[in-house]
Amino acid sequence: MSEAELRAAPMTLVSSRAERMAMSAGPGANSAVTPPEAAVTSPEATLWRTQRRLSGHLSAVTAVDPGPAPHVLVTGGYDGHVIRWDTATQEIVWAERFADLVNAVAVDPSGSRVAVAVADGFAYVLDLACGMVLERLGPHGDDVNDVSWDPRDANVLAAVCDANDTGVYFWRHGSGDPPTVLEGHKHGVFAVAHSPSGRYLATASEDLTVRVWETSDLRSCQVLPHPGDVETLAWSPDERLLATGCDDGRLRLWSSAGWDVARTMPEAGASVRKVGFSPSGLMAFGASYDGAVRIYDMSAMSLRATVRHALQWERSCALLDDDTLVTGSFGGRAILRTVSDADADAGCAGDDVPAGPASNDEETHSINVLATGQEGRVYAGQDCGAVGVLGSPPSHRLPTLVCALSRLDSRDALIAGDYLGRITIVPDAGEPRLLARSPGGPVNALVALPDGTVVSGGYDGVLRRWTWEGEEAERVTAHHGPVKSLAWCPSSALLVAGSSDNTLSAWEPAGVLTEAARYGAEDLVLVNSVAAAVTRPWVAVASRDRHVRIWNPSGGTLLKFPAVHSKSVKAVAVSPAGDVLASGSYDSTVCLWYVGPAGDLLGWRQLIWHAKPGVSSVQSLAEGFVSAGWDGTAAFWSSQGALLRAHIPARSPQEERYEDPPAGSVGGLR
Repeated sequence: MSEAELRAAPMTLVSSRAERMAMSAGPGANSAVTPPEAAVTSPEATLWRTQRRLSGHLSAVTAVDPGPAPHVLVTGGYDGHVIRWDTATQEIVWAERFADLVNAVAVDPSGSRVAVAVADGFAYVLDLACGMVLERLGPHGDDVNDVSWDPRDANVLAAVCDANDTGVYFWRHGSGDPPTVLEGHKHGVFAVAHSPSGRYLATASEDLTVRVWETSDLRSCQVLPHPGDVETLAWSPDERLLATGCDDGRLRLWSSAGWDVARTMPEAGASVRKVGFSPSGLMAFGASYDGAVRIYDMSAMSLRATVRHALQWERSCALLDDDTLVTGSFGGRAILRTVSDADADAGCAGDDVPAGPASNDEETHSINVLATGQEGRVYAGQDCGAVGVLGSPPSHRLPTLVCALSRLDSRDALIAGDYLGRITIVPDAGEPRLLARSPGGPVNALVALPDGTVVSGGYDGVLRRWTWEGEEAERVTAHHGPVKSLAWCPSSALLVAGSSDNTLSAWEPAGVLTEAARYGAEDLVLVNSVAAAVTRPWVAVASRDRHVRIWNPSGGTLLKFPAVHSKSVKAVAVSPAGDVLASGSYDSTVCLWYVGPAGDLLGWRQLIWHAKPGVSSVQSLAEGFVSAGWDGTAAFWSSQGALLRAHIPARSPQEERYEDPPAGSVGGLR
């Protein structure tokens, strides 16, 4: 592909200068991979030798689906792109971009269309040959999470949505008719799948159930209980088994003969987020948030291989055949691997890839988390693992997505938690040091306590307290779901945790962690972020129900602000004086909230700067606030909503820059 052809492409698909050069050299030029130097414990193996990488998305790949025809693969991403690939040449056939992130893609059984589930509340039907949109279905009441074609009727598409819309929708493509809607789930529905014959439709929900509907009347329903949230399911090709993945780390195989559990596969180290079968049914997989895809031989009901890669994202996986696995990644790529080469590659493992200087290769620009330090310095942790000062070339790359970041100025270091459960000290000078490995999946939250210990919050709902030498001093099961955020509240000397189990908790840290308060209510849906006021006894709370709240754990009071954001609120921060809050949302806006001493709301401003898929992080500064998005941008705001300056990502770190806004720019209007 020539440079002219690249420039003529309808969108930018190449994430670095090095990759542009490799692609211009012809198909396959960037397929060589150097395996990391690391040991492996059988049967876990990273399959590097025949790995191929389909590079094109500008941020994490969230969905993959192969078509029934050979060499067809469709991927969707956080960048809103849907790309059809020719896997034989690794070239893009077409690419389309939507206004919001893509949650799922599904090629129809005929191989002529692809359905796309988008976070804008719509499902789209595209022509698989050229990418043209044929129909938009909706709006739904929340993000569309998944879609499934009826194998008996090529024009019927089922769609399911997030927490604010618990219905199961049946649309008839091309008819213009309103959908048939099934009710029954109590919380968000994350997955939907027709059985191969079309007799059943299965849905998975965070209400701890899977429901199996008879499609003949859409009334008969089997309810399959689980001990945790269920976000994934898949049918075996012969329809005899339904595989489900649960927060408890187990892949369950349910018999369609009596809807009992026929087999539970070996427990993973974290939530199982994707399950599936090969087209023959001889192989199955469970992909979990401990960074592994486990391949099972169904005839022997045994583990065949465990596939790991530093940047793979286990929410998007598929077996193209009995020997070929495709996964999405945080690096903007779909990765193909040959499973049978696991034994040959037994000396290689992505599980122990060391941190080191960041390189331009395999780098997207999505900012996942911010931290602030002395003199107003801002640090960023990215989806691709890059860590460093915002606006400067990344100083180091961690092996995977950076989930949590905290600045310890007293030690001249950052402390980072990542998707694979590592807690790493990243000093201003010198090499990163692995502080600890936290079991139970991604480390979503970190906070340093006044006594010098560090507390981490994990996907298993456990708070772990670490010494600076990396010893686990204490662990407490604080929540039944993942701990999403932690904050230290100096005025009340309490550690506050927010969880996806829809609760908040507060802990006294003296001696051992002792629970001081807990809050949960029916209208509080999945806490994404908590932030403390330095001089006030309350914390700010951001949640998926679109609200910002003020919680006083000492007094037990809670105030709820209006739902100004139109989507889930991802992040929250509090000014040093405690009189202004900032929130960032998946709607890509920032809100500044002006409050009184008790946290009572006086008014707000909504600021527009970032693009989709949303604002990932906000932090307070002496001058106001800084916000960052998965589009790679960062904006600096005064407390009155004036845009002070903006960070603009470029195709290489050397080209990244700050831009000053025009005089008088307020509220994000430029």
